[in-house]
Amino acid sequence: MIGLEREMVYRVRPKGPLGRTDGSPHGVREFWELSDAELVGPRIHATSLGAGGDWFRVASSDGFSRPRVRMQFVTSDGAFVLLSYTGLVKATDAFIRAAETQGSTDFHEQYMRMQLSFETGAAAYNWLNESLWIAEGRLATGSIEYIVYRVT
Repeated sequence: MIGLEREMVYRVRPKGPLGRTDGSPHGVREFWELSDAELVGPRIHATSLGAGGDWFRVASSDGFSRPRVRMQFVTSDGAFVLLSYTGLVKATDAFIRAAETQGSTDFHEQYMRMQLSFETGAAAYNWLNESLWIAEGRLATGSIEYIVYRVT
């Protein structure tokens, strides 16, 4: 039977949007710079190595926005870990208010679900390569916070 194991918390600070692709035949995207990120759990503690980016597809007629993120991390013991993810974000009134005021939401106050993929060559973190990952997110004061689950 499929299960979920809570594995870590992922926090990241967005800056932007830094630009938009209004008028593009591929839809409107915003570019967000992502920094000050961390992965914290019983088996990992890692911090962002440089800034990452989100090519955020702005909500269309279905009301869902679609992030496309790439980040890079270094663990507390020096391993290099890449993270990429996509997902769905449905901005509710609570989400919009919190975004406008740098406030917070609870996890149930918006639909923010991600599919994550990790890559590393470090043997100690090979478990990141060998699992499927999903996350639920929320706005935290000035950042985004995700609870990351390993699909068992």
